[in-house]
Amino acid sequence: MREPKDRWHLVYAIVVLQGLASAVPWNVYVTESEYFGLRVHVPPFSRVLADNFENVNLVTSQAANLLGFLIYVPCQHWMSMDAQVLHPQVLTLLVMIGGCAVCLALQLGGNTVAFITLASQGMSLGIGLSGVGVASISFLTLWWSHPSMKHAKTPEEIAPEAFSYFLLSSLIIAAAVVTYFIFFRMPFVRHHRQPEVVAEWDWRDSEEGTLKEPLIGALPAGSGPSDSAHDLERLLRSSKAGSVAKAPLYGRLSRGVSMRDVSELSLREVLQRMMGYNVVCILVLLVTSAAFPGVTSAMCSRWNKADIAPCESYSSKGRFFGDLFVPFIFLVFNAGDFVGRLAAGLEPWRSQAPPMAFLIVYSAARALIVGGLVLCNVVTAAPWQLPVLLKSDAWPIGLTLLLGLTNGHLTSLAMMHAPATLPRGFARDRCGPILNLALTIGCTLGSVIAFAITYFFQAGS
Repeated sequence: MREPKDRWHLVYAIVVLQGLASAVPWNVYVTESEYFGLRVHVPPFSRVLADNFENVNLVTSQAANLLGFLIYVPCQHWMSMDAQVLHPQVLTLLVMIGGCAVCLALQLGGNTVAFITLASQGMSLGIGLSGVGVASISFLTLWWSHPSMKHAKTPEEIAPEAFSYFLLSSLIIAAAVVTYFIFFRMPFVRHHRQPEVVAEWDWRDSEEGTLKEPLIGALPAGSGPSDSAHDLERLLRSSKAGSVAKAPLYGRLSRGVSMRDVSELSLREVLQRMMGYNVVCILVLLVTSAAFPGVTSAMCSRWNKADIAPCESYSSKGRFFGDLFVPFIFLVFNAGDFVGRLAAGLEPWRSQAPPMAFLIVYSAARALIVGGLVLCNVVTAAPWQLPVLLKSDAWPIGLTLLLGLTNGHLTSLAMMHAPATLPRGFARDRCGPILNLALTIGCTLGSVIAFAITYFFQAGS
């Protein structure tokens, strides 16, 4: 069965757009700290909640995500494609509910890993692009605003900027809703979703390893290395063709047969096969969320004279080391995250999964980055109690860049290679939701750690 071409890379572009749509609301919510910093201090308000808003916001959002996962994963088997993708997009567009956006991100991940690894990377790149785009807009908007040295922004000045961010997010989600109708009607996607194609690839994957060893014994004894390789490939092709033709599923599935019937695994079996990648995802987001955005948003340049938040708009070295420093830190993290996702698509990472022990150690070692960040010049609503041992501005910039690079790299590696642990079909459809569940568990635990760090290391806590 000939595979149709992805003309003009439209499938890949739509997958990237869907990744953007799943992540832009959150990135806008995190980046637009200036608006929320003003809004949460409108009386009456709780001082503890207002002074730790970003961490409280992160914990609340991830709790909503976790609730969405706990509802979604057991019910996925009975949900239609529209219920899993289109309905969450529309609801997210209307009300921006984090728990609803979960279902969208989960099933989009499941759809892409089901038919091609490159599309899975496209989804990951879309998520990375959303962070870079929103952080860039935030930085440029603040840079062009040119505030007076003694003038704090008024609500009337902040509101239009915040509205533009929320409008951009809504437009991207609206575009994702429109392209959803196109995506599953494209020949390339329809081909890879056919039960016949799924069954063929399952049979080939399972047969190839079984066939190679006995076929080696059938090669002529005097063959050279190149001749042996050629003969083995020829015999393998012919044997695979005969085996696939005899497969009970291949060529005998009607279009009405669900992919769930092609390869059915229980949820427990799926979790067991994916256990290593789930541990990696939990560790990655736990470490990342422990520092970003809670700790990184509270950093000031060493040239900034502020002792308590917020940072002063201007420093002795200019405005970059004033109110532009934190938006630049956000941009550095998201740029690093995007580059890390790109790096995961290069060899040897793309074609060969690294050893699981290496991935787990790699993920856990990132905790050292968090330890370095809390020793930089952190400025909170109450004086920071830890000593500033890493005084140069190169430290927070470099450590944040490293945090973003490793976050994007590890996340993409897990998304790209975890599906290979499962057979094609509904079992592989479950891969995306389960990986995202692991990421959300890690993010929830990390956000609790971030709240504890910023709360207990402030004076008077």
